[in-house]
Amino acid sequence: MRFCGILPDGTLGSWNSDLCNNALPNRVIRFVGIRNPLMLYLPYPMSLFCSPYHFAFIDAVSYYYQREGIPTDSDDLAKKMALDADSIKQIRKMTASTLLPFAEIYTSACAERGPIEHSCHAISHGFAETFLNTTLKESLPLAITIGNVWFKGANIYGVTRDKVDAVIRHGFDASKTIDVHVWLTLSDMTVIDLSILSTLHSLGLTDSEPPAGNRVMLWRDEVRSDFKYEPLLVDNDFYSKVERGLVFGVVS
Repeated sequence: MRFCGILPDGTLGSWNSDLCNNALPNRVIRFVGIRNPLMLYLPYPMSLFCSPYHFAFIDAVSYYYQREGIPTDSDDLAKKMALDADSIKQIRKMTASTLLPFAEIYTSACAERGPIEHSCHAISHGFAETFLNTTLKESLPLAITIGNVWFKGANIYGVTRDKVDAVIRHGFDASKTIDVHVWLTLSDMTVIDLSILSTLHSLGLTDSEPPAGNRVMLWRDEVRSDFKYEPLLVDNDFYSKVERGLVFGVVS
C-alpha cells in the first residue's frame, strides 16, 4: 500500500507501508470531543486496568469536559474506559506489530523534512490525523494528551494546568514555541511519544541522537524506565486551538 500523510509542516508526504486489516471485537463507543471524538471501550466483562497513569488520564479527560462546560462523572468515565485482559492483550499485540513500526516510518519521514524536536504537538497531531485514515483507526484509537514528562527524575517541561490554559487562551503565535509536551495515549494506557527522544538529545540530556527506526518512545506505567508521564489534559482538538489551520491525512 502506498501511504500518504500530513507532516508537521502541513505538507503531504508519501511512503510505503503495509497496514494489516485486523480488528478488535466491536466494543467501541464514541465520546469526548466535538470534531475528533476519542474512542473508549465498553468492557464485558468489565475489568478495571488502573495504574497511576490511568487515574491521571481519567482526570485529564474529566478536565477536558470541565473546560468545555460539559457535565461528567469520573466514576462513570472509569467504568467506560475499563478493558478486559483479552482486549489489552490484543491492543498490545497490534501496537507492537503495526502501530509502533508505522509510527517509526512516519517519524522518519518527518525527520527527513527537518528537525522534529520541540514539535511534539504538530507531529502527534499529524500522526493521529494520518492514522485516522487507516484500517486500524477504531481498533487502536489515539488520544492527544498534554502534560508532563520526567526523565531520570527531572521534569522536562514543568507543565501545569494553568500553563496549558494560558497556551490555549493565547492561541497561535508564530513568534513563540509551545512550552508544553504532547504525546498520544492508547486505550490500554500505552504512551506513544514521537518526539521526546529527539528533544532530549537537543537539550543535551542524552549522548546521541536517536537513529532512524528508533525515534519513538513506547511507555507503560507498569514497566520500570527512566521516564514518567503525567497527563493533565486530553484534547484531540488541541492542535487546532494553538496553531493556524487544521491538518488532515489521507490514504491512497
